[in-house]
Amino acid sequence: MIIKTIVKGDNSSSDEEAARLAELARLREEIDSVDARLLEAYHERQRLVTAIAATKGDTKRPVRDPVREVEKLAAHPKEAPLLATLMRLSRASQYRLRYEAGARFPIGEEIAMAADALPPVHVVTTQGDLSSYGAAAARELFPEAQVMPLRTFVSACRQVVDDNAKVAVLPLENSSSGIVHEVYDLLTRHRLYIVGQVAMEIQHRLLALPGTRLGDIRRVISHPQALAQCSTIIQGMGWQIEESQNTAFAARRVAELGDKQVAALASADAGRDFGLVVLSDQVANVADNQTLFVAIARRPVIVPEASRVSLLLSLPHQSGALAELLATFADLNLNLSRIQSLPVPKRPWQYAFYIDIDVAARDEAMLEALYQLSLELPSLRFLGWYPVRTVLDWQQRN
Repeated sequence: MIIKTIVKGDNSSSDEEAARLAELARLREEIDSVDARLLEAYHERQRLVTAIAATKGDTKRPVRDPVREVEKLAAHPKEAPLLATLMRLSRASQYRLRYEAGARFPIGEEIAMAADALPPVHVVTTQGDLSSYGAAAARELFPEAQVMPLRTFVSACRQVVDDNAKVAVLPLENSSSGIVHEVYDLLTRHRLYIVGQVAMEIQHRLLALPGTRLGDIRRVISHPQALAQCSTIIQGMGWQIEESQNTAFAARRVAELGDKQVAALASADAGRDFGLVVLSDQVANVADNQTLFVAIARRPVIVPEASRVSLLLSLPHQSGALAELLATFADLNLNLSRIQSLPVPKRPWQYAFYIDIDVAARDEAMLEALYQLSLELPSLRFLGWYPVRTVLDWQQRN
């Protein structure tokens, strides 16, 4: 009797599941039918959009009509997300038609006039010392050039601005301690362009005078970024910190002080150059510690192997502005590899966005996106279209 009850229960369950599947199939057929009608209506809408674009004619007439959009969304609050999407796609279609018809725009002109090869680079400026990480990055990017190390980021950029050097190589961001704000500021202040990028593995060493033991250390010197990247061991050992403009400068200072209670966080190269010994090579908070270094120049250069676009932009102060920006890239199948918010100088609580897009050199979809965004955003700055590299073993090679 028990067995019969279980079997009966199983049959009942199977019948119910079959009924659910049949109902699901029927509902999906109804949705397919509705979708077909929606697509037909959408194609009809796009036909009208094309006609509107032709009627507007002159490309000086704005594609976007914010007042009309607000009115339509307010009239249909429940359907507002769908309407907003339809209007975004409609604008994109009109921008595409104008772009394909040869519409001109400042960023497009910048890109069209950009050289497709760097001129000979004989001198590269960087901040720090010849044994600094920046100098190592400069040698990776420009192995035939002379590296000119200077004390500050500003002085390295000034050599490029004054055309005394074609390129400066500076750190932009570290994988664990974040961005270098001063370099972003210099890029925008002097209207410089990124022409290359290399991700360098950063392997900090704890460096001290010969004969020093780990227990002797009371104070550690380094650049603020390096101190942040090694904060766990610093806090755990109770060391005091002293900031330096560069990791290599820190190693030099330890050598000059001649004090066994003071150590530096810097590269093995810096240790060799200043006669210091390595007390520990396991000092970083994370094992995979990398820094992005960028090569910056006065003019944009877009080599055939360029694979990344960098932009600096601001958004309108309205709901959904960031989501709409991201959707614009998604609609064109463009891959954002990075988005970073940056405070706007002298404007408290206002932010700009630094964006990287991975895309082949002079890609048409990217150019179309730039045309649209240049007309819709409060500000848009093209920072470069350049190749990227990753170098993980430079200290072992050297």
